[in-house]
Amino acid sequence: MHSAGRTVVSGRIAAAIALLVLGSAAAATAQTADLSVNVTATDPSDTRYVADVTNNGPGAASNVALAVALPGGVIPISVTPTPACAFSFDGSTLNCALGSLANGATASVTIVLYPITTGTKTATASVSATEADPSPSNNTSSASSTIVGVGIANMSVTLLDVPDPLRIGSLLFYVATVTNGGDDDGHDVVLAFPLPDNVVFLAAASERGACTMSGRTVRCPLGAFAVQASVRAAVAVVPLQSGFLVATASVSSSTVADPNLTDNAATTRTWVNP
Repeated sequence: MHSAGRTVVSGRIAAAIALLVLGSAAAATAQTADLSVNVTATDPSDTRYVADVTNNGPGAASNVALAVALPGGVIPISVTPTPACAFSFDGSTLNCALGSLANGATASVTIVLYPITTGTKTATASVSATEADPSPSNNTSSASSTIVGVGIANMSVTLLDVPDPLRIGSLLFYVATVTNGGDDDGHDVVLAFPLPDNVVFLAAASERGACTMSGRTVRCPLGAFAVQASVRAAVAVVPLQSGFLVATASVSSSTVADPNLTDNAATTRTWVNP
């Protein structure tokens, strides 16, 4: 009897130990998350990067943190998302608190920098989480771009409507003025003007030549801008419906960085009488 009792007790102890071990193993498996990060340079000649953080499972990842070592000779311009991501005071690193990532989920971080020196610019990202990572080899990634020239051109645009107010069927002019506030020449400058709803397009031109239509967007290629140079462009339309017309013009330069994007678009509102 005593032997049989000891056998039963021993069996229960062994079963309990087995359950404890299996439970611990299952918990450990559930608490692992294979995070990976992949950094790409969206343009090999520009300092714009995208870091994609992916959870390859098997469990969810919590307190996901992304750290990006930024290259030298650049000025941080913007990052998305915010406020989850923020540049360090000296502009040398970017830190992101991305929260939780489910198995199979990806979080993307877009980084825009402005180069002030030429050469190779490499951004290196690393990712971590609270859970153990069964494959840490993919927790780091780098991408490089090559800068062959630097410059700053603060392009801006203003937009006027003439006349305001007016009646349905009357001629309405939009006049956009594009200016280079410096510090360097602007190149390949383009003015874009999407037509508002309920108008008929008549014509468009700039002081530097003809404009073209693509769909319902007027595009005026304005070329190079010296510092403090200004160029006007006009668009003529006829409104077909009473009420407010809202129009927006925007300016861009494909080859020179703009340190202030807040003045790259302008909006005006026109009242149309019946």
